[in-house]
Amino acid sequence: QRQMCIRDSSSTENSGDTITLTATATEAVSSNTVITLATTGDAINNTDYALSSTTLTISSGSTTGSITFTITDDSVYEGDETISFSAFDITGDSNYTSSSPTEDFTITENESAPTVTLTSSASSVAESGSALTLTATLSGVTDEEVTVGISTSGTGTEGTDYSTISDITITAGSTTGTASFTPTDDTIYEISETAIIAIDTVSGGGATESGTQSQTITITSEESAPTVTPVSYTHLTLPTKA
Repeated sequence: QRQMCIRDSSSTENSGDTITLTATATEAVSSNTVITLATTGDAINNTDYALSSTTLTISSGSTTGSITFTITDDSVYEGDETISFSAFDITGDSNYTSSSPTEDFTITENESAPTVTLTSSASSVAESGSALTLTATLSGVTDEEVTVGISTSGTGTEGTDYSTISDITITAGSTTGTASFTPTDDTIYEISETAIIAIDTVSGGGATESGTQSQTITITSEESAPTVTPVSYTHLTLPTKA
């Protein structure tokens, strides 16, 4: 039988290592034996690593043949990624053409998983004012979409004193995403109200909330406080009976 092997089963993304993949036959092959490789896993050839060739040859009279692959460093957080090598096709020595060797390799991530912060374009707004922008920011780029769930509290009521706030989506390869905070104008006098906007959940891309993130926005009323006008009464003196 013939086997494929790699000296190291993993390497760090930024190592710059060139890894050798070797196919080994138990006996010398009688003719040039060519292995056409298939690769699967979440690591992608020519993106996360680069194969020197997709075919590996054991020369006639030899027991081994090798190719190399080089790990590609980038600044995107992807988590650990795997490469699974297998034989898609084998031609040459018939003693080995039906074998099915496999080998796995892990590329270990060197970037830290990103964290999310939340900011607001202003800390107060009038009832009739323009919408504010809420921005969720990642500390680093990730290869997956990140969804930031938003929760609200405070003396103001979402859907009444301000419009419903959508969750924030940060697309893969980006570091920011936004949502709008839109106050609701009405004709009712209310004292200034607060909206506390906080990160509730973070999902995707291995991202997490940076500590506890929230923004407090004050909504100021533009109506004047109501006044009370006193009512005047006229006192009538009725004549007495004679």
